[in-house]
Amino acid sequence: MLPNLAAEVAFWQKAFGLDDWTIEARHVEDLRYPCNDAGAGYPAKGERMAGLCTVDRNARSARIAVRRPRTMRQLREWPEAVCHEVMHVLGAAYRMAGWSIEKEHLVINIVAPMLVKAKRKDPALAARTAGLFAETCRRCVAAPSPPTVSPIIAEAERAAAMSVSPPACGAR
Repeated sequence: MLPNLAAEVAFWQKAFGLDDWTIEARHVEDLRYPCNDAGAGYPAKGERMAGLCTVDRNARSARIAVRRPRTMRQLREWPEAVCHEVMHVLGAAYRMAGWSIEKEHLVINIVAPMLVKAKRKDPALAARTAGLFAETCRRCVAAPSPPTVSPIIAEAERAAAMSVSPPACGAR
């Protein structure tokens, strides 16, 4: 049975507070990157993809295409692909000077798997966490003097700075 794409997109759209966006989503049989030479951080033309998001920031709308899962591995990875693409909508909503798709992917590729793992154990926790992440993005953009780093990157760097390394063996 095919996963419910509309329900998954709706979950993440609500969790990220993107209620004022129109997001259309559909399954496709084969998904390949359509553009020529899009630049650093983008796939090569014709490269297979799990998902693709196109955004119109002015209309506050997005179209998401997600490859229909055919194997158990693709089925396990499917929720992450959906979350990943909805996070691109979040990124578009709060893009700032210094933005690049490479930086956006750096963060999404770290955050999306964690959110999906949290959702499998506790959907309410995943929704709250996604909401806090989105609120951080909103606050960074609304700051009187916005940071020079995209908020989606700044939050990941802040979280990484808070991590604690374990002491070396034999340390007392």
